[in-house]
Amino acid sequence: MLAEFIHPHVGGVEKHITELNRALTSWGHRVVLWAPKHDDSLSDFEVSGGISIYRVPRVCSKRKDALKILGWWFQHIDLIRSADCIHFHGSYPFVHWFFPFRLIFPTKPMFITYHGCGMTVPPIPREKIRNRLARYFVRGNISIGHFLERWHRLKPTFVSYGGVSLPSDALSNRKNTAVYVGRLDEDTGVELYVQALKVLKDEFKIEVPLTVCGDGTLKCELEIQCSDAGLDVTFKGFVENPMDYLLQARYAFASGYLSILEAMAARCFVFAVYKNRIKEDYLKLMPDADKMMIIEGDYFRLAEHLKKAWEEEATLQGFVDRGFSFAREQSWERLAKTYLELWENS
Repeated sequence: MLAEFIHPHVGGVEKHITELNRALTSWGHRVVLWAPKHDDSLSDFEVSGGISIYRVPRVCSKRKDALKILGWWFQHIDLIRSADCIHFHGSYPFVHWFFPFRLIFPTKPMFITYHGCGMTVPPIPREKIRNRLARYFVRGNISIGHFLERWHRLKPTFVSYGGVSLPSDALSNRKNTAVYVGRLDEDTGVELYVQALKVLKDEFKIEVPLTVCGDGTLKCELEIQCSDAGLDVTFKGFVENPMDYLLQARYAFASGYLSILEAMAARCFVFAVYKNRIKEDYLKLMPDADKMMIIEGDYFRLAEHLKKAWEEEATLQGFVDRGFSFAREQSWERLAKTYLELWENS
């Protein structure tokens, strides 16, 4: 498997890869995982949990990186030759770091997972070109979300929404608080939650404390906004296991599929926002999305939904129950079986 980032780098794709490989190795499969280093302190090679992990030092230049990586693969070409199949997490590693070896090994089974692509409207042309190019040179793919077929014209072999582990903790002493899980960047729409909490406080006289599990370019700006508005918001930065916070909260503000599944598994009432049509489809094309969570693109209407959830909690319990049922079906083992079916039948 090849990816742009792997654990201990924090992110949804990284967790996807970690949990997928944990399931595969537990069933006796041998996995070799490759990625460039994101931290120079990491080792070039290690074996962790039965997985052989190779990391290539980066040189801070895309062109030099590509040349260095190509050289590394020529030196380790036996890894390609001996693999039963090769799987790419995202089109970038395939197109920029591996493409010549697709030509050298034309019959080698190769596959790709299209994780959530950029949310700009229209989609970035080079990203669409990369995705389509990869599609023609692999045997099959897994698309994370149905929206990719509509916006990137990808034809998925399988569609998945990732996986989640159900918590074993007792769900008690839940407070009327909210947790945000995700990046603090423009495309996530995180500022809509802050604006909604301000309306909730000023217009409806309801204060909902918020814990933010995430980091990003908007962190400083959001901290200032929350302070100026007198909101009770705590910024925790990137959190390895946000489930610890979700289990204590009643409401969850989710930015991506992984955080949505984790919030549903924790039996939180889930809110998700969008700022453009791609993110709207990203959310609304989930199966029965409108029956499991509140999806909104306007912060004032979002505040009204929060008010209703605060005042009529019992009437909205169906959202929580349906969300939990959906999350329960999205186990990491089920995801691993999807990968195995892709490799064996494509």
